[in-house]
Amino acid sequence: MKNIVFEFIIQLVLDAKNKEEMPILKALLLLFFICGEDETGELFELFDFYAQPYGLIEVNMREKFAMDDLISLRKSESTVIALRNRDPFWIDLLPFNLRLKIDKIITKLAKTELFEKDSFDLVNLHKQHFSHRYYYKRNGDLSVLVPKEVLKQEEKYVK
Repeated sequence: MKNIVFEFIIQLVLDAKNKEEMPILKALLLLFFICGEDETGELFELFDFYAQPYGLIEVNMREKFAMDDLISLRKSESTVIALRNRDPFWIDLLPFNLRLKIDKIITKLAKTELFEKDSFDLVNLHKQHFSHRYYYKRNGDLSVLVPKEVLKQEEKYVK
C-alpha cells in the first residue's frame, strides 16, 4: 500500500501546482514534510525514513524509481513524470479516510512556499531536523533507519 500512497501524494502535489513533472529527489524530500503534517502519525507508520546525506529519504520509494516500478509515475532521467492517460483504478485501493487526510494536507501545504522550493532548499530544511542531525551524524553511516516515534515528534512545517 505504501507505493500507492506515495504515488497518490505525488500526483496531488503535481496537480496542486499544475505541473507535469518534478525531480525525483524533490519528490522523495517532500514526502517527509507531507507525512509530518499528519497529526495522527499514520503516514509515518507507512514509510521507512533513513537518515542519508541528502536528508530523510524513504529508500523503498527511491528504489522503486530506480527500477521504474511505479503505476502512475515513470522515471525520465532525473525527473518524475505523472502519467495522465492512466486508468485511475489504483486510487480506489486507498481507504477513503486516508485519501481525504492526504488531500487536506496537500491543500494546506500548497498554500505555503514548500512545493515551490527546489531540491537543494529542501535538503537544507531536512538537515535542520533533529532526526537527521542525530541519526545521520551520530552513526556516521550513510543510511540509518530513523525510529517512527522520533519522526512523529518532529516539528511540523506549517506551525
